[in-house]
Amino acid sequence: MSTADVLVVGAGLSGLVCAQACQQKGLRVHVLEASQCVGGRVQSDTINGAICDHGFQVFLPAYPTARTLVKPLNINWKAYPKTAIIHGEKTQWFGPPFSSGIGEKLPLTPGDYWQLLRDTAAGFRHSQSNQSLSTDVHLRQYSSTVEQQFLRPFFASVFLDPELQAPAHLFQYYLSLFLRGGVAIPSGGMGEISQRLASQLLPDTLRLNTPVAAIKKTHGYWHAETPSGLFSSPIIVIATAHHHACELFPELAPASRALPVSTHYFLTDTVPDTFGPLTLFPSGNQCHHVAIPTQVAPEYTADHRHLIMATTYGTDTVSADAIKDELGAYTCTKHWAWIHHIGLAHSLPEVRAKLSTDPSCIFAGDWTTFPSIEGACQSGISAAQGVGTR
Repeated sequence: MSTADVLVVGAGLSGLVCAQACQQKGLRVHVLEASQCVGGRVQSDTINGAICDHGFQVFLPAYPTARTLVKPLNINWKAYPKTAIIHGEKTQWFGPPFSSGIGEKLPLTPGDYWQLLRDTAAGFRHSQSNQSLSTDVHLRQYSSTVEQQFLRPFFASVFLDPELQAPAHLFQYYLSLFLRGGVAIPSGGMGEISQRLASQLLPDTLRLNTPVAAIKKTHGYWHAETPSGLFSSPIIVIATAHHHACELFPELAPASRALPVSTHYFLTDTVPDTFGPLTLFPSGNQCHHVAIPTQVAPEYTADHRHLIMATTYGTDTVSADAIKDELGAYTCTKHWAWIHHIGLAHSLPEVRAKLSTDPSCIFAGDWTTFPSIEGACQSGISAAQGVGTR
């Protein structure tokens, strides 16, 4: 049996942030991770020399907590342009004034500008007063062109939900972050964030390939049963994905629905001249958006080829041929070389209430705050603060 001051189950962002904060307090920590990699959903695979993030993920430099945590990591950030290409009824683009894109600029009415200003101001405050109003309903305040051609497809890709059931205050929050700071990726892939956070932990803290089969409490100590033996601590932090937390604690309320997503990865020698770094397909069936990270971070491939990431939400299974056939209406795809596919049955969590029957058992993860890198980091910090009060 191995004993520590704090036991953290899960080495996603929330678990890593919590463990680091606890170690800064002088506490001995064990972090148990079921897989062979850290990061949870924030991981990257290297396939044929290409960095394949687990789905289209980006970092928002305007995140307040996450920005502070990643600043000491010396990550080489690469910024996406603040412009999205839209292949809808016609080819258009959305972006700030005086920028440019492919096709025509999406026309905004004075009412659209006024509503964007109001929503950005509300997002800056991050007020949660409108939790009952969904993004789906809120977007109807914009003109139908802006709503249907940009806001719906763009934020469906943010929330990975074509029904846009996320609360309107989250839409306002993300809109504010996008407009203020844009988005960026590490030159080494999104998984670099997790890896560098893990590298700051003390030796012998992290235990990979250590799945927790059961958790129980006896005589004031929590015990985690793993194939490697028993790990014990007076305080336990459950920093797993929500559906894994439900497996360990059946009394947790399960999610009412999953948000699956499918991403196919292709290599090509040339960039499609009808695509930008981010291209949306409002009426797409097999593909909802395409990202080309090599247009902003050439380091994503080892041989100067371009990486095409084609994402479909609402399913975790869609064929590469179906993707290429549908996108063939906009560009030549016959020479794209398929290299990888990642299907996630649970791409983003629903926000669920935390279990609080025992103060020595703390739950962390963006399902306890709001689904995002920022939410995961905030929950990790909050969990560590909770440990300090026990």
